[in-house]
Amino acid sequence: MMQIEAIPSTPVYFPVQIAAAAAAQQHLLIVERAEWLKPEQLNPLSDAASSLFVYLLGNTILRSSTQTQYECRSFNDGQSLWAMVEAFLSQARMGLRLYVIGSEPFLWQASAIATRYGMTTDAMQLELAGKPSRNVYCIHCRHTIRDTGTNLVTCPSCDKTLAVRAHFSRRLGAYIGVQADAEEPGVLPPVEELRR
Repeated sequence: MMQIEAIPSTPVYFPVQIAAAAAAQQHLLIVERAEWLKPEQLNPLSDAASSLFVYLLGNTILRSSTQTQYECRSFNDGQSLWAMVEAFLSQARMGLRLYVIGSEPFLWQASAIATRYGMTTDAMQLELAGKPSRNVYCIHCRHTIRDTGTNLVTCPSCDKTLAVRAHFSRRLGAYIGVQADAEEPGVLPPVEELRR
């Protein structure tokens, strides 16, 4: 497996930890797959009352072993989930904290939506889960290839074989892909699975 060497633009992820009520008035937790959510992540750091909303992708009923009160909604598809996230954010007040658990493409889609509604990165926590997959932006034709799991990928738009670079664009929510055989046409490195 290939690990892309980290550079300053490469995102760093940490486990989600719901902030104390003093730090936030509302909390929105978005989870791509219910099994990636640990029960202890539903416990705010304080017992002070604040609003916790949990949005899950997939038709799942979430049960907590804690006394924490929260509103949970599940969605059958991403389109419904993102529409509800946008509706929630359009009505949000100052003091909202966003927590997202999922694959890298999922995290950055949530981040892009939140940024459109005025949230800053200081108000977001992103936790990477699942197998490594990345969005790759082709610098040759400006096409984004979704959910890539290897160091090489063929762009479906321009048909170039791209090497996935370590540079990450937060604006695009994607790693940069450059022509893999630009210096020596026809000579490609071996295909390797990505790892964290």
